[in-house]
Amino acid sequence: MIDIQFIHILVFVPLIIALISFNKAPKYIPLILISTSITSSFFGSIVDLLSAFILIGYGLVCYLYATTQNKRFQTVSSLIILSLTIVLMSHMLTGIINPKIIDDYYFSKDAVSFSKYLNIDKVIAGVFLLLYVVPKPKKVSYENNIIAVLITTLFISITLIFATYLGKINIDPKVSELIIPWALTNLFFTCYVEEAFFRGFIQENITSIFNKYKYSFLIAIFISGIAFGLIHLPAGLIYTCIATIIGCSLAYIYYKTKNIHWPIFAHFGFNLTHFVFFTYPYIR
Repeated sequence: MIDIQFIHILVFVPLIIALISFNKAPKYIPLILISTSITSSFFGSIVDLLSAFILIGYGLVCYLYATTQNKRFQTVSSLIILSLTIVLMSHMLTGIINPKIIDDYYFSKDAVSFSKYLNIDKVIAGVFLLLYVVPKPKKVSYENNIIAVLITTLFISITLIFATYLGKINIDPKVSELIIPWALTNLFFTCYVEEAFFRGFIQENITSIFNKYKYSFLIAIFISGIAFGLIHLPAGLIYTCIATIIGCSLAYIYYKTKNIHWPIFAHFGFNLTHFVFFTYPYIR
C-alpha cells in the first residue's frame, strides 16, 4: 500500500528538516542537509551524476541571484531560475527517478486513483528558493493575521462548494489509513515548494517588474494565480479554474502578510479539508 525504503529516509528526511529550518538555522545547516540528500540519492540510484550537478548548479544560480548587485545579471539568473524550476517541478530530468510510494490507491469510491511520488527534484528546488530567493518572512500584524484567516476560510469554503456544485467532488468524510504519509508529503513536497515558487518567486518578481504602476500588486496576484491554475490543467478546465481562484487567494494572503508561511499553511489547509471531507482527488 505504501512503499517506504531506508534510502528514502536518508534522502528525504534531511530535505524536510531543511524546509522547516530555512529561516531559523544558519544557512550552512540546510546546505549540509541538501548535500546529504543529493549524495544519498546518487548512491541510492535515484539521481545520476549529471542530474546531481544540475541540482547543485540550480542552487548556485539561486545564490548568485540573491547576492549579485548587477541588475542585468539578476535578470538573467531569474530567467534561469524560472526555466530550471519548471524543468524540475515537471520532472523533465530523465536522470532522476522519483520513487513512487503510493500506487493507484482509491481514497474515495467515486474518485480517480491516486499515486504519490517522493519528488526530490521538486523538493530541492523548493529548499533553494526558500534559502536564497524568497524574501525572509516578516512579522505579521494582528490585523493582517485576522484578514488571512478570513480569506483562507472564505476561499476554502467557496471553492469546495463550487467544485461540488460543478460535479468535480462529492461530500465524502473519511479518515484514511494513509492520512499521515499523505499529509507529510503534501505539506512539504507540494505546499512548501509551490508557494515558494508561485508566491515567493513569481509574485515577487512580477511586483518588482510592474512596481512603477499603482496596482502592480494586483497584476502580480493575478499572474501568480493564473500560473498556479495552469499547472492543474491536466485535471481538466474546471479544476484549473478552481485552482486559479485558490492561487489568487493565496497570492492575496501573501501580499497582505509578506510571510511565506501563511500561503503555505493556507494551501495545506485547503488540501487537508478537501482530503478529509470530500472526494479525493476528484470524481472520475
